[in-house]
Amino acid sequence: MVRVVNRAKMTTATTGTGTITLGSASSNFQSFAAAGVLDTDIVRYTIEDGLDWEIGTGVYTSSGTTLSRTLTSASTGALLSLTGSAVVYVTLASEDIQEEFWIQQNATYTLTSSTAAQKLFNASTNGTLTLPIGTYRYEAFVYLSSMSATTGNGAFGILGAGTATIASALSQAVGVDGLPATGAGTGNSYWTGVTATAPMVTTQVQTALGVTIRGTFRVSAAGTIIPSFTLTTAAAAVMQPNTYFMARRISTSDTATTYGPWS
Repeated sequence: MVRVVNRAKMTTATTGTGTITLGSASSNFQSFAAAGVLDTDIVRYTIEDGLDWEIGTGVYTSSGTTLSRTLTSASTGALLSLTGSAVVYVTLASEDIQEEFWIQQNATYTLTSSTAAQKLFNASTNGTLTLPIGTYRYEAFVYLSSMSATTGNGAFGILGAGTATIASALSQAVGVDGLPATGAGTGNSYWTGVTATAPMVTTQVQTALGVTIRGTFRVSAAGTIIPSFTLTTAAAAVMQPNTYFMARRISTSDTATTYGPWS
């Protein structure tokens, strides 16, 4: 994460596209150090040089009072060639704000089909979430009861009948086929793609399933997802209160591979 501080804005006499040497605090602002930026901290910065601007991340060095530059975006599409009269300040960009979406049951909800995926939640009318393009990390905890015997298995799906394009996904499930504290079958599985392809835990003669699911997925075309569940053989099951699903957009890009000063 980048260091966030208040009202840090400084001048720079640096020219060219290289590391900035910071000058003095702008009028009515603080220096980076006075605002709380520490040696080797990473900050999100904005440079303004006339009508041109540059947003990026940089490593602050207290010795020599410098700031490196790694471009995020700019009015010119590239690192600015500074004129010697720019200002630079600590800011935040959309990449620094991780959006979290969640839904949680506050009442029981009955699943009724063993032949098709069905929405997992009715805490919202359609159990549908609209997502923008990006890379997401997600987790869910599902607790089903009143299942017919030998049906602790089931298939979870991220997309369901949603309209988003999920370019890729990787998930893992760890769970218990049984009642709380007395489960007879435990197990785990993992899968690629939007839907589990095999029973998530070892099937036993039980009537309940509790499973934690987590993973990542990439949305390459904005649209909806409907977290869903397919009952493998049970005719019905009762979703228990506090079952939840959370998704956090960790990048606005659907092809992101890193965040932070990896090298």
